[in-house]
Amino acid sequence: MKVYPPSAIALGLVLIMACASMERSLVQPELWSNPDEGVNVTRAGVRIGSSTLELPTTEARLIEILGQPDRRSTLQNTILVWDHLGMFAYETPGTESIDSIAVSFTCRDVDYCPKNTYPGVLVVDDAVFWKEPQLRDIVRYGFRADEFFCYRSVGKYQVSVGCTEGSLGLGTFEIALK
Repeated sequence: MKVYPPSAIALGLVLIMACASMERSLVQPELWSNPDEGVNVTRAGVRIGSSTLELPTTEARLIEILGQPDRRSTLQNTILVWDHLGMFAYETPGTESIDSIAVSFTCRDVDYCPKNTYPGVLVVDDAVFWKEPQLRDIVRYGFRADEFFCYRSVGKYQVSVGCTEGSLGLGTFEIALK
């Protein structure tokens, strides 16, 4: 086993952080016009394409941004699914209040999973995801872990993702209030 000096390890960490910062600077949410281009979670709200909303929001407002959902599933919540966007949202029963939105790079094991993956980029503060992340990407971007999920707070929002290999949630990011 090769042993690296501390200076080489430190340089490697600096390069990894520089690449992550550079990747974030290449993503420009202010130029997005369509929902399939990107979702950006900031302290000011959740930007989807060219529109920003705050959670909770209404079904009507989400439809204004994403268009009509492709289908609905009724479980404990009503789940609005946009198959073509790889997104779904949880609606509180008996209301039109949307409490959380999910962006799915992978979701295949339950009925309400979108039939397609999200085609754009997800930005969570300085974290940039173009596809299903590996666990090391989630950790690298400062998500904190509990038993099954990893969380990252951005202002009043919490973004969660499954963080066990092979879990339903790895690659499906849920955005909700803390």
